[in-house]
Amino acid sequence: MKINAATCRTELDFLLTGSVKRGDIEAGCSEARTHLDVQSDDPPDAVAEVVRLAHRGCFLEQMIEKPVPVRSTLTLNGSVIDSSSETPDATRG
Repeated sequence: MKINAATCRTELDFLLTGSVKRGDIEAGCSEARTHLDVQSDDPPDAVAEVVRLAHRGCFLEQMIEKPVPVRSTLTLNGSVIDSSSETPDATRG
């Protein structure tokens, strides 16, 4: 297959609610869209099959479609700190 030219544009609908100051910030994404423009003299069904396989082989698309656990660590001044637990809100009584 010969691809003469291709461009890809990705659009994401991000969500951000809450506040860092209040400790209730949440981020997300409600939808991701890709727009692929291909120039090729090959048959449309062959190009579509290559693109379909490319989507299946894309790590990012697969992580979005089939979420995986995310593990993070925090090291501060050489010491590991547990940043996964909620910090107590000093304004609560």
